[in-house]
Amino acid sequence: MDNMSVVNVDYVKSLLTTIRDELSSGRSMNIASVLGTCAAVTFGGILALRYYCPWLVYDIKLLRRAIALGYGYITMKRKMELRVDKFEEVAGRLPNKTMLIFEDKHYTYAEMNENMNRVANGAVKLGLKKGDVVAIMMYNGPEFIYTWMGLSKIGVCCAFINFNLRSTSLKHCFDVCKPQAVFIGEESELITAVSDIYQPEQELNNNAKVYVWGSPVDLPAHFQAISTHFAQSSNERPDPALRAVKSYNEAFCYIYTSGTTGLPKAAVVSHAKSSKGAVLIGWKSLRSDDVIYTALPLYHSAASMIAFCGAVNSSLTLVLRKKFSVRNFWSDCRKHNVTIIQYIGELCRFLLTQPENSSDRDHNVRVAVGNGLRADIWKEFDRRFGIPDIMEFYSATESNWGTINIYNKMGSIGRLSPITQKIYPAHLVQYDYSTGTPLRGSDGRCVVAAHRQPGLLITPIRKMQEYEGYVGVSEENDPKVLHNVFCQGDRFFNSGDILTIDEDYFVYFTDRLGDTFRWKGENVSTVEVANAVCELSWVQDAVVYGVTVPGQDGRAGMASLSLHGGEGEEAGKFTLDEAACSQLFQHCTKLLPDYAIPRFLRVQQKFEMTSTFKQRKVDLVKDGFDPDNCKDDALFVVDMKNKFYKSLADQDTYKNICDGVIRL
Repeated sequence: MDNMSVVNVDYVKSLLTTIRDELSSGRSMNIASVLGTCAAVTFGGILALRYYCPWLVYDIKLLRRAIALGYGYITMKRKMELRVDKFEEVAGRLPNKTMLIFEDKHYTYAEMNENMNRVANGAVKLGLKKGDVVAIMMYNGPEFIYTWMGLSKIGVCCAFINFNLRSTSLKHCFDVCKPQAVFIGEESELITAVSDIYQPEQELNNNAKVYVWGSPVDLPAHFQAISTHFAQSSNERPDPALRAVKSYNEAFCYIYTSGTTGLPKAAVVSHAKSSKGAVLIGWKSLRSDDVIYTALPLYHSAASMIAFCGAVNSSLTLVLRKKFSVRNFWSDCRKHNVTIIQYIGELCRFLLTQPENSSDRDHNVRVAVGNGLRADIWKEFDRRFGIPDIMEFYSATESNWGTINIYNKMGSIGRLSPITQKIYPAHLVQYDYSTGTPLRGSDGRCVVAAHRQPGLLITPIRKMQEYEGYVGVSEENDPKVLHNVFCQGDRFFNSGDILTIDEDYFVYFTDRLGDTFRWKGENVSTVEVANAVCELSWVQDAVVYGVTVPGQDGRAGMASLSLHGGEGEEAGKFTLDEAACSQLFQHCTKLLPDYAIPRFLRVQQKFEMTSTFKQRKVDLVKDGFDPDNCKDDALFVVDMKNKFYKSLADQDTYKNICDGVIRL
């Protein structure tokens, strides 16, 4: 403690002693004395709290704002206000205000609402109704919003499909949500991706029809252009009874996530959760002239639930970009007078790759909200671009808990203090890194991690923290649900993430466990990648994992391969020739989105297995892609430009990767 703290504590003790003596002496005290005594006691109490509970000031700030936001959410829940209800309310109140700016074109709230009505009324004519599911596979743009919100006006649940998916992964997404219809953009690559998995004699699930926006020519059989149909539909408001809900927990939409294992899973996003997402940007006081900018895809909850729904909830303007552009990011912000930007860590790192110039701080952005911003990137990002408030938050689409850093505490994702723990509980428990599961004591219960010790985040499933799960996955079969954690019958959500808490109860993201890792802002399923690689006849088995790369956010995918005929060969002799390297790249490109294509390969003679016959990844992750750690095995790194894998056999190549000379 510093000298000032000692003086303050001694002074408080002296004051309290004087007051005690005065009261016990029996002498009468005048009003001035009483007021002085009360002031001294109050001042002394504040000093004592600051000394013994220095972190309390953070909780007071958090709780004050949380109460206001919580009241807003409770009001929405009591009124059963849906996101389309809110959009209609704003459109009626501020019809001429710009709601969306896309590719320099402005769309007012009234204009967008009319187009949503056209989609709603047109969809009714197509036979769609409340309770149906429609899959949307579209790039960012007004049509995505018209489709999503227009269908929501008649109670249809939309499933957002990642437009990067192809082949098995894409078909799996349709199989999971079982849509009555599929709406896709007019881009040829989207049409091709869907037609590749479309079998006319079976059509898609539930005889789903495929509708295409725009005016594409030479559509595949059974695909129908839909823009003209919607343009000719009525722009009158559809009957609100068509979307009426009995419970705020009814599904609003499905958003796909890699979950814990296997292919993408459709997380259920209820009306309740969408309303919670809509108030997130409200953690900072908003102004009526605020403008939000996002270049993240709308199929992610960050852009759809936080940016779009947040803009509508606060009657703001949203600037939407089709795809992120590092060269146009700040010019977009200047052109449209953006005041709030949305980020992921990878986006911030890309912005820092541009040469510094005098215009770096020439913007009006006052708040940045997002997640995945590493402390080292944060520091440089703050120095260079000078954004006053950076709000890093932590959550997941399927999670029942989240936290947010409203204090500009560098590197932190929020706080978990004794007070907030009582109100919105979460726990960090000890874990087994090799299995990604919580450790349990002799009594069968989970063991809480020591203070400042990294721990696996688990959160109780209760009325105020409901877990909505995945489509088609029962709670009994859901690996995300833990049972009998601290007592018989309790249930917890397993985040799969490792967090750390400091002395002031600030929380920091440390690592991710399980069979997923994050790369290029996307979650990659190791099982999905391994299954794709193993389709090649000459691959016997594959272990897929993420490895850290200096200067890169997340983890780059690495596949350790066992090849037919390789076992028993002389160490290091069995490897991949040029044809195999090219074939593997082409195969992965066909079956996997770009971000899931392995960046590194390692050819092993034999996999090491655990005692339960699971592939041991811990040592592989530790070895990474350093040739010195893998001397007995052949290593390869992806060459995206030439579309194959090239040898990674020396320290010079390794250093070039670490220094960013070789791009991944």
